[in-house]
Amino acid sequence: MQKALKIAVLGCFLSPFPAVAETGLRREPSAVPAQPVLQEKAAPPSIQVVGRKSIYSREEIARAIAAFRAYCQPLGGDAWNELTNITARITPEFAPERQAKGWKTSIHLAVTLPRETNLIPADNRKLGKLGGRTLYFFMGGASGPGVFVNQREARFLCGMDDYQTGATGFIPILELDFLNR
Repeated sequence: MQKALKIAVLGCFLSPFPAVAETGLRREPSAVPAQPVLQEKAAPPSIQVVGRKSIYSREEIARAIAAFRAYCQPLGGDAWNELTNITARITPEFAPERQAKGWKTSIHLAVTLPRETNLIPADNRKLGKLGGRTLYFFMGGASGPGVFVNQREARFLCGMDDYQTGATGFIPILELDFLNR
């Protein structure tokens, strides 16, 4: 017994892994280096489609929103996962500035910002409180594909330079040309 104990103790000094008394079995070190903790990205809420659903398929609506997200940054990036509500309303077009672009039907996208945010600024010195607001975007195709952005807050979160003016903004997005019905 004493000889086995001496071997076990001697093994502790010679081996990178401490020996277990009498059995000679090795075990892994208990101190594992700390790994950085990665937070899982929250999934955005599902998109509610309302209005004239028969005009565009869910796949076409998803394709239009994907194109919109690519051009509307930072909102369309990782911040998109923080949104609390996303609604796509398909309606006949009535606004003269959108009809002038050849739009017959448009997708009115409404997105609601969370009250408490991590990636979206909760407030802006020039715009006030952003958290909890609903932003509206109007997407269409035909001869003038793109997105009309009316609200200053929405223009700010789409990275538009003119967000401080009262003018309606327009983001040309050629990938939306299929929205021509």
